[in-house]
Amino acid sequence: MSDGVRAEAIRVLIVDDSPTARMGLRRALESDPAIHVIGEASDGRQAESVARRRRPDLVTMDVHLGKEDGIDIAARLMSTRPVPILIVTGLDVDDPDTAFRAMEAGALDVCPKPPAIHNPGYEAARRRLIRLVKTLAHVPLVTRRSRSRIRRGVAAPQSVLGEPPTQRLKLVAIGASTGGPPGLHGVLDALPKPFPDLEQLGAYRSVIRPTWEIKLDSKTDLSLRL
Repeated sequence: MSDGVRAEAIRVLIVDDSPTARMGLRRALESDPAIHVIGEASDGRQAESVARRRRPDLVTMDVHLGKEDGIDIAARLMSTRPVPILIVTGLDVDDPDTAFRAMEAGALDVCPKPPAIHNPGYEAARRRLIRLVKTLAHVPLVTRRSRSRIRRGVAAPQSVLGEPPTQRLKLVAIGASTGGPPGLHGVLDALPKPFPDLEQLGAYRSVIRPTWEIKLDSKTDLSLRL
């Protein structure tokens, strides 16, 4: 790949504790000339250091990093130096708990690791991974508060709509997608009680919705419908 193309390519940091997995991800990603792997990390300390120095366009993050949790590392990155994060794991990506935790931390999506290169499903998995990286690398982000700050509570939001409505509200709809759960927790906590039913409309995959509904219901006594 020429220097000019490299300079314009999507710059990816791979975080995985397995050298074999990192090599496989590098091979899959760099099979597309529009993607350049600018670094690798095997643990949280390395990931944060490389992300700070190299400023990647996207980070692929495994869930199990030895004794560390990749989702916790993703949350730390999002609270210090926001970067699009794609969880790439050998775990079941349809497990709602894993998906919810990943998105609660600020990750944009969860993707399975590609199988061995001779596996019949490798090519489809490689194309899916590349498609996700190209899409997510351009998602705009904001700095996320650390979980410790979230636990200390949030200030009640100020109204941007002027005076409250004079008629009684029958329903309130809240739209949220990536990073929605932490923001919704703060909004729900600040709402006066009693309050009309809430209907949440999000862009999450259907497998996430049951767990998301349970987790939100556990944090509020409001009536929620997804």
